[in-house]
Amino acid sequence: MPTMGYLNRVIFIDESKVEIGTDNRLYVWRRAGEEWMPQCTALPPRKKFGVMLWGCLTFNRVGTLAFIDGNIDANKYKEILEDNLWPVVARHFPQENYIFQDDNALVHRARSVMEYRCRITTLSWPAQSPVLNIIENFWHRIKRELQHDACNITSFTGVKTAIRRI
Repeated sequence: MPTMGYLNRVIFIDESKVEIGTDNRLYVWRRAGEEWMPQCTALPPRKKFGVMLWGCLTFNRVGTLAFIDGNIDANKYKEILEDNLWPVVARHFPQENYIFQDDNALVHRARSVMEYRCRITTLSWPAQSPVLNIIENFWHRIKRELQHDACNITSFTGVKTAIRRI
C-alpha cells in the first residue's frame, strides 16, 4: 500500500467535458385542467454550451487547468502535456521526484504517447477506476457549481469565465 509520502509525489491528470443546458427536464407548476395548455407543454428553446478541460493536480496543490478546442488525439494530448504539465513539474517538483498518473483512455495509450512518456515515471492504474483519482472530485465540484449559475451563462465565454472563477 502506498504511503502518504508516495501520494504527495503523484500528479493526477484527466480530461472532462463540461456542459451547460443539456438537462432536458423541465418542471412546470400547473393547476388541474391545465395539462394541455401550450405554456404547460411547449419547451422553451435552450442553448447548450460546453467546453473540454484538461487538468492536473497533486495531492495538496492545484496544478493547471486548460481549455481544449476540438477532440483530443495523440498529437494534441502530447501538446497538452508539453504546454501544461512541465510548468507544474518545474514549479512543484524541481528535483523531478514526481509520479505521473493518468487514466487508461485510448489516447493516453497510443504508441506515440507511450514513446513520448517513456522518460516519465508513471503510476500503474487499473482500467476504468475513476473513484481512485482525486481529480474526479475536482470535476464534480466544477460541474456542481456551474449548475448553480447555469441560468446566468449565455455563451462559451461565459462557461469559461465561470470555470475560472470556480
